[in-house]
Amino acid sequence: MNKQQAENEMKYRLAKIMLEAMEAEGLISGSEKETVLKKLVNKVKPLIGQLD
Repeated sequence: MNKQQAENEMKYRLAKIMLEAMEAEGLISGSEKETVLKKLVNKVKPLIGQLD
């Protein structure tokens, strides 16, 4: 994994944590979270995150 890939993975993981917190607080629904995560995977292309 090169530096750019590591940064992309970190961005994805941080965004996922924030989305899960927002869902837990009732700010977004589960389907909204999944939609955003799919768009994020397509944009950021995390190596490990694509396996989630």
